[in-house]
Amino acid sequence: MALLGSLWANGSTASRERIVETLLAGPPEDLLARVSEEDRERSRDRRIFDRLTVVARVGDPPLDPRLRSELDRIEAAYPEWAAPEGERAMFSTWSEFRLGPDTDFGVDDLAQLPQGELVSTLQGTTDLREGLLDAWKQFADTEPEGAIAVLELIAHSANPGPGDIWEYGLWGLRESAKRPERRSRILAALELVPDTLINEPDLARACADFLEAVAGSRPSPTGEDAVWRLFDRTLAAVADDPYNVQAADEHDAVSHAINNALGRLSQAFFALLFGRSLKVSSRIPDDLRQRADALVSPGVPSHRPARVIAASRLSYLFAVDPDWTQVSLIPSFDWAQDDTEAAAVWQGYAWQPRVDEKLWPDLRPFFLATFEPDHLARIGEMAKSLAQLLMLVGIDLDRDQLPAVAVRNALRSMTDRLRASALSWIETFLAQPDEPEDELPGKPPSRSADSLWNERVAPWLQQVWPVEVELRSTSTSEQFARIAIATNARFSDAVDLLTPFMVRTNAFYELHLLAGSAHPDLHPRATVRLIDALADRPSLQMGTGDLGPILERVRAADASIVNLAAFNELRNLVQANPQ
Repeated sequence: MALLGSLWANGSTASRERIVETLLAGPPEDLLARVSEEDRERSRDRRIFDRLTVVARVGDPPLDPRLRSELDRIEAAYPEWAAPEGERAMFSTWSEFRLGPDTDFGVDDLAQLPQGELVSTLQGTTDLREGLLDAWKQFADTEPEGAIAVLELIAHSANPGPGDIWEYGLWGLRESAKRPERRSRILAALELVPDTLINEPDLARACADFLEAVAGSRPSPTGEDAVWRLFDRTLAAVADDPYNVQAADEHDAVSHAINNALGRLSQAFFALLFGRSLKVSSRIPDDLRQRADALVSPGVPSHRPARVIAASRLSYLFAVDPDWTQVSLIPSFDWAQDDTEAAAVWQGYAWQPRVDEKLWPDLRPFFLATFEPDHLARIGEMAKSLAQLLMLVGIDLDRDQLPAVAVRNALRSMTDRLRASALSWIETFLAQPDEPEDELPGKPPSRSADSLWNERVAPWLQQVWPVEVELRSTSTSEQFARIAIATNARFSDAVDLLTPFMVRTNAFYELHLLAGSAHPDLHPRATVRLIDALADRPSLQMGTGDLGPILERVRAADASIVNLAAFNELRNLVQANPQ
């Protein structure tokens, strides 16, 4: 759920549109298979409701009108439903348990104590302390005003510790810190806490997490001096945390960074920087530039989580301050300088990659080296985004600057799954809407699927796609078929170019796409050629599905097609296996 909120807040317009479509579609049917018929609709609505409330709490950008309408419908149908408070909203179910003896103080017990006695309990209780602190965190979550008042008392006392009171209190106050009046009180209390406590590793991590939550507030608190003072203290405290350095057997740099204090502090910094609404080439403001330098600290291994997070914002940072980015981040992408560093920042960049004609020349020298087999292995799952980025650059950005031989070798180095992912980008590219500004009266849109195929995709694939038989697979064949189906008038040309790269597969989904297109009516022979090249005959014997209606349509469009051997073979399969 936390990831959903983060994607809505920080993702692209396209990613938010995908979230809208996914939420409106509801959970997949197999997820509800074990729910009784009478409870299925209610279960479905509850799952949608929980996710819509998480998105709604983001605030900026606001809830899409389609999602707002769906949320209004659900709230009207189930007026008794309410979104859980605090971090409970991040989980579809919530349960609590402890190993060992329980605490003597539950949340209700703490709520009934006078403030002075609650302070004494928190500072003096040592038995079953873990349970007490957990109850205190829940108290802070559900009774923030009371918790803040307690922290203010502790801050002004002669002994403002121990640090775990602040640690668990800050965890519980994450959501409340988004309200300016509460945030200012919490920050004022923290300023009275001595560095000896702030520097305690657990409290420093809690401060980093707290600042990440604060940075997500709307409007942004980027102009609040108290926020930056806590940032400076927290950075000093977490800079040398031994957990900043990945273990030898830990390969996911992004997961390490977002679960690390320095990584969380970095996410807070860049969210606050974004809150300045900077213009292109306006540079990082002077009051934040030294902080940015101290945060990423080029060449310092313990600051790598910060550079991973910065790499995920590379496009934005380059647009705002190209000089700083070229000095502080771009060198980290060079595999020849430090392959451990490069593997980490390429993973960070691939987390949410964006590139344009200004950034690309700086990345180009290091990009193709990313596709060496050992480098791809180190990048892991994030390589999927880079495989798609290779297609974007070659087809839509800078085809002439990418040597065809090098790209072909990069494709050979990929796993079959990565090659299929690369092709899936092309399918999406062809299916994108036309751009109105490119349209002229009486002239076809320059961004139509056919023009993109003819001018960009077909030449690119002819130049770079490997021809080796051993690289052909069912997954890439299915993607090639979908690319062909995404065209319109150029469908026959696409089929002729792509079928030599295909092997046969069950093709059920591709037949479904063909049945929903105009190709059987407009391009009957190309339709049969595609099915002949793609459709596995044993699979068709198990279920001809859309094939029968497709064959009827192609025969209606071209009566002479009955003379084709492939058509007759397919028709015989349909007749032998009626649905």
